[in-house]
Amino acid sequence: MGCYVYVMFMLCLCYVYVMFMLCLCYVYVMLCLCYVYVMFMLCICYIMFMLCLCYVYVMFMLCLCYVYVMFMFMLCLCYVYVMLCLCYVYVMFMLCLCYVYLKCSYIYNSFYLLCRCDPTRVMASSFLRFSRSHTTTHPQSAGLLWTSDQLVAETST
Repeated sequence: MGCYVYVMFMLCLCYVYVMFMLCLCYVYVMLCLCYVYVMFMLCICYIMFMLCLCYVYVMFMLCLCYVYVMFMFMLCLCYVYVMLCLCYVYVMFMLCLCYVYLKCSYIYNSFYLLCRCDPTRVMASSFLRFSRSHTTTHPQSAGLLWTSDQLVAETST
């Protein structure tokens, strides 16, 4: 009977040992699973954080691009406006120069034609005009008359 108790005791010890080892294995597996779960969740959190940062970065860069594009657009509009103003000023200046040139050219041509005339012909034409005005049969009044928006001097005979 001593052997039987010893064998039963050993079997109980083996059973306890196996159960203890199974519990340790279970705890170890559970700890490993918790570790894996925690690591997985940390990775997910890290990925989400990085995605949020990327989103914020992309939105910030898009806003900067929008601001840059709008600034460049406004700058181009200002440039076009300034160029149009300069073209307008240039055209007006050139028109003024053309006007002055034509006016001076007209005065010069009139003076040139006047100076180019032969003085004897000028005197003869003046005399002929004067003599024709005095050979009319009807009397003429002395004074100033307006005829077709020009001042005309008349003399009487």
